[in-house]
Amino acid sequence: MKKSSLALTGIVLIVLMIVSQACDKKENEEQAVVDIEFSYTPNPATVNTAISFDFEAVEAGAAHGDHGDDHHFELSMVTCEVGSHDGGTHQEMTITHNEVEDHYEGTWTFIEAGTYEIHFGYMYENEMFEKEFEIVVIDN
Repeated sequence: MKKSSLALTGIVLIVLMIVSQACDKKENEEQAVVDIEFSYTPNPATVNTAISFDFEAVEAGAAHGDHGDDHHFELSMVTCEVGSHDGGTHQEMTITHNEVEDHYEGTWTFIEAGTYEIHFGYMYENEMFEKEFEIVVIDN
């Protein structure tokens, strides 16, 4: 009887640790200090036209355009993937860091009209994050 109650106590403790870690992670996500603003040109995006993407890391919750120099964040391990909205394959987009404006930039040419997902991944303070955006590409 002692072995089964000891095992049950161990299982309860493990479950409590897992729930506690999940709650901490959710709390961290809710208190994120970095948000990613996304824009592209030309807008609307059209088939067979090079679309320039711009990603800016800004203070979460700050008013749009109210970022100033003290609100820029240094990201690492920045990645970006483009994929069809219907769950097709994703392809990597090359991203460069514009150090003057502290933005991340990429260019992509879509060959078919449709709705696409842009997955912007980055590391900040030793944690990985991903922000998903959607773009509608139209025929010329």
